[in-house]
Amino acid sequence: MSKKEREKLAKVFKKFDSNNDGKLDRNELRTGYSKMNKIISDEELNTIFSMIDVDGSGFIDYTEFVAASMDMKAAMSNSNLEKAFSKFDSDGSGKISPKEIISMLGLSADE
Repeated sequence: MSKKEREKLAKVFKKFDSNNDGKLDRNELRTGYSKMNKIISDEELNTIFSMIDVDGSGFIDYTEFVAASMDMKAAMSNSNLEKAFSKFDSDGSGKISPKEIISMLGLSADE
C-alpha cells in the first residue's frame, strides 16, 4: 500500500471516528457511510461490521479497518477482474455480448 493510500485511509477512518477514540462502533460506521452518501440497511451494517470486527470486540479498530480495505483492494485486483471477465466472455472473443450476460446470469432473452 502506497503512502498516499495509507494517508487516504487514515483520513477516512478519522472522518468515521466521530468521538476520536481510535475505534468505530456501529453508529459511527453508519454515520460514516451516510457522510459518503451511502445508505445501508441494518442487515448490511451488521454484515459489514461482523466481517471487519475480526477480534469480536464490538468495535472496529484502525488495524481491522486497514486490513479490510486491503482485502477489498486485493479482491478487485487485475487478476480477479480478468477471471471474472473470462467467466462472462464464454466464447473467448475479448468482448462480453448481451447473450453471454444473459447466459451467465441465468436469464431469458426477455428479461
